[in-house]
Amino acid sequence: MITISHNRATLTVQPENAESTRELLALIDKSKGRKGRKFPKIRSNPKHESMRRYYPVFEPGMDTAEYLRQYEVLNVHVHL
Repeated sequence: MITISHNRATLTVQPENAESTRELLALIDKSKGRKGRKFPKIRSNPKHESMRRYYPVFEPGMDTAEYLRQYEVLNVHVHL
């Protein structure tokens, strides 16, 4: 068994796997600091009327279908 120390990790590997383990650790070191593709953030104004949603008041005895109908009526501008 061969013991390989890398940063704070200590790995014990079979001799036949030592070289591939070192190559993998070198690849990890090489890629440090690189990050994947950055996607632009969605910029929306939360106060803008097209994105704001309104919620009906749930009253005793109201069923889910009635609540959803009221929700759709209140939020027609969102194009649900």
